[in-house]
Amino acid sequence: MKAASYHRPFAKRSSFRLPFRYVLSTVTIILLVYFGVQFSRFYKLSPDNLYRELYRPYPLLQSPIAKYPQASRIEAFYGKRSFDSVIRTAKHQVLLSDKEALLTGVAYLESADAFWAIAPLKKLAASGGSAFHDAGEYYLALAYLKNSDYDDALTIIQQIRNQPNHQYRGVFSEDLMDEVKMLKWR
Repeated sequence: MKAASYHRPFAKRSSFRLPFRYVLSTVTIILLVYFGVQFSRFYKLSPDNLYRELYRPYPLLQSPIAKYPQASRIEAFYGKRSFDSVIRTAKHQVLLSDKEALLTGVAYLESADAFWAIAPLKKLAASGGSAFHDAGEYYLALAYLKNSDYDDALTIIQQIRNQPNHQYRGVFSEDLMDEVKMLKWR
């Protein structure tokens, strides 16, 4: 006797299943690309890269000291980009003006010594009525960032972002704040 073969007829595929698979595949690919980009961004993130992206040297009039006799020795050295001389002169000076404190802090940053830049910039940022207050806060945030003091940097950045008339408000975006927060996790 011959064994009976059992053939199951092809079941009709539901019209819902096939498009659902395509949608699920597309969403999966998009999510993989998104998380890959975020992971790459997190992996490449460093305080030095972020600092280099944000840092701009403080502009000073490049004019001879004789033309402006009220300019101090610190301003003259800064104008010549002699940052070591700025630092040496500031160490021997008892009292620094707001402009000299700013130039000294920026000279420390230019000399890759963010730790020592914090003190004169912090003094300047605390003086609210100074014409150099905004620049002092900006460079103080950068000094904290360079020195890996992320909580202090975030505090200063948030203060800058909360002041609508701050000169450097547009420099610090919400994405940048997120990047500084990510640096805390590393």
